[in-house]
Amino acid sequence: MSIITAVIAQAMARQRGLDQETAGRLMVTGYAVGSVASPLTSALVVNQLVQQEPLDRTPTPQTPGSTPLPVQTAPEGLIAGDYVGKPFDEVAKALFDAKVIVERIDVKGSSLAKGLIDKAQIQGDPGEGFQPLTAGDILLPGDIVKLAVSLGVAQAQVAVPDVVGLRFGDAASGLAAFKIERREVSNDKWDQAFLDGSANHVLSQSPAAGELAAKGSVVLLTTVKAAGDAVAEGRSFKGAAAKPTAAGDGAKAD
Repeated sequence: MSIITAVIAQAMARQRGLDQETAGRLMVTGYAVGSVASPLTSALVVNQLVQQEPLDRTPTPQTPGSTPLPVQTAPEGLIAGDYVGKPFDEVAKALFDAKVIVERIDVKGSSLAKGLIDKAQIQGDPGEGFQPLTAGDILLPGDIVKLAVSLGVAQAQVAVPDVVGLRFGDAASGLAAFKIERREVSNDKWDQAFLDGSANHVLSQSPAAGELAAKGSVVLLTTVKAAGDAVAEGRSFKGAAAKPTAAGDGAKAD
C-alpha cells in the first residue's frame, strides 16, 4: 500500500504543476503515510499535503554545467555624444537636463560657423585640469564640462604691401585686396626734397608695410599734390582701387 500511496502523491503533485523536486519529496512522504495509515486516510493526507505546496517554487531552468549570467544594469548618468560641430544651445540643454555644469568659452579664429562647438572638455581629477571629452563618456550630475564655441570663421589676413614712393595708380593696383582711402597734401608741408616730381606719389601708408590686415579692410594712402594746385586734404577714394589716368595720375576725387 505504501508504493500505491507514493505513486498517488507523485501524480497529484504533477497534476498541480509542482516541480520535480517537490513531487519527489511528496512521493517519499506518501510512501511513509501509506505504511502506517489506511488507504483512504493516506489518500486524504497526501491530497492535503499536495494542495498546501506553493506554486511559485519552480526554479529557473539552467543549462547543465552553466553558471547564471550576471544581471546587466544600465549605467547611471548621461552618455556623452560627439559634441564638436553641434549647436551650443542644443548640447547645453541636454547637459543641463542631466544636471551637468556647463562652462562656455567663445573662441575666435575657428573653422566652424558661429555658435557651433569647436571643442569639448571635462574636468578631471583634482590636479589634472580639463581633459578631452569623447563620445561614450559617462557624465554624472555635478560634472563640469567646458564647451568652446565658435564666434565665426575668421577673415583671412594678408600682409599689406609696401607702396610708399609709388605713383598713386601703381600703389592702388598693388592694393587690389583692400579698400583705398586717399589723402592729398601739398609739397610745402614736406621737406624740400619733395619737388614737383613727387606729385601724385605716396608719401605714407596706414597700415604700414608688412602689417597684417583683413582682406577688404581700408588702407589710407597719403599722396603729394603738384606745386601750385589747390590743396584738398581729407579727400578719399572708397571702394575699388583707383585706376591711373592716361597721364599716369590717379583717379580724381569725387
